[in-house]
Amino acid sequence: MKNIFFKYTVIVAVLLGFTACEDRLDLIPEQSISNDAAFINEQSTFGALIGAYSLFQDGEITGGESQMITDAMADNVNFVGSFPTLQDVSTYDVLSTNGSTQAYWTEAYECILAANAVIANTPNVSDPGFTDAEKNQIVGEALFIRGATYFHLVNLFAQPFNNSNGADLGVVINNEPFVGDFGAQRSRSTVNEVHAQIRSDLEAAIPLLTGEFDASFPLRATPVACQALLARLHLYRGEYAEVLTRTQEVINNGSFTLASDYSFYNTTSSEHIMTLSHSAIDGSEWALWYTSPTEGGRGDAPFSDELLAAFDTTADLRFTTLNVTRQAADAVDRIFTSKFPNGTTNEDNSPFLRYTELLLNRAEALVQSTNSVNAEAITILNDLRTRAGLSTFTAGDFASPQALIDQLLDERRKELCFEGHRRMDLLRNGLPLRQGLADAAFGGNETVFPIPQREVDLNPNLAQNPGF
Repeated sequence: MKNIFFKYTVIVAVLLGFTACEDRLDLIPEQSISNDAAFINEQSTFGALIGAYSLFQDGEITGGESQMITDAMADNVNFVGSFPTLQDVSTYDVLSTNGSTQAYWTEAYECILAANAVIANTPNVSDPGFTDAEKNQIVGEALFIRGATYFHLVNLFAQPFNNSNGADLGVVINNEPFVGDFGAQRSRSTVNEVHAQIRSDLEAAIPLLTGEFDASFPLRATPVACQALLARLHLYRGEYAEVLTRTQEVINNGSFTLASDYSFYNTTSSEHIMTLSHSAIDGSEWALWYTSPTEGGRGDAPFSDELLAAFDTTADLRFTTLNVTRQAADAVDRIFTSKFPNGTTNEDNSPFLRYTELLLNRAEALVQSTNSVNAEAITILNDLRTRAGLSTFTAGDFASPQALIDQLLDERRKELCFEGHRRMDLLRNGLPLRQGLADAAFGGNETVFPIPQREVDLNPNLAQNPGF
């Protein structure tokens, strides 16, 4: 996205400096310009949208860092790096003053504020060549960005839905653009309320988006991207009938297929429902963590021993074709993923919505909704195993529906490792993030991030998470 629209970066600077401290969610920094200047015609409005995308692609949101460290909180990554704030997250010693978790909160609200500005101001732009359909497209994309960013936030800073059926405190909902004053000191909404906001944004976006990018341009929000993200949301909530409806919508679109091998990373292959591209000028952070210092990265995030044990390391193509042994940050030779190899240029794409994930979501929902060893779910499982060069299953291989669920979760782990799914896949199933670690037990205080202390200090209405 950024490399295609880099010419707009001067225009979009208006949106890059918002602060997300809770009593200052509506502040605009002195170096930015007003909405009146940002939304004067079609070009400047489109530039504002690209500014929101640029924020959405930050390492703290979809650009790799938060995905890496949550895989380290779980059992996919052995974090061996020297960043103290990330070490503390990986070892469950995080404090409310942690600078990395502060950045995840701040960057997300900067992105939400940028999307808010686009949503509120685009319909009122007066430009004879700027059609209502074009305005709708821009608003729809901003709604997608906002909904996806709320989803990211609530997954990090709140307990999963199944902890208390969504009654736990979630995050702050702020859908207002900057208006030049401090605004209200907002309190946290519940997980259910935040999920409702996400659903509202994504459903509102669908009729506004043209869908013209579905087959050949998965770098921007589309109706099927909305459906795919809604399927993930409903899976996290255990709403399996909704998962089946949303995944069928994507399948019916006909634009997406499983790739024949694993060379689809950093491409616009039909394996991707939505992938976010980066340039060398403003690269992603994926390779920063997953390549060695000799290759331009940090070498902080090799395979965990538990993930290595999950693979058939002699036969599974997801391992044999996607690993490399290099010296890690601790000067020890370790095994790394090769999904993100561009440590020098940092041009690796962010694999945000993959067709593989969508099919796995569907397979799990099929088993859960029918409480059976479902034939379609086994077919999906076998398609993935065939691509991986592994043997297939029959219904007789599963003694119960739960046995099939367990196999799907194992397959999901190996298909999506290092892409940031593992922590939520464990939590939404009521499982510990790491075996044998008390702090990592389901429902444990430190399985979610603290609300940043700076925000709590400035906003008396902002409740802290338990244990911090």
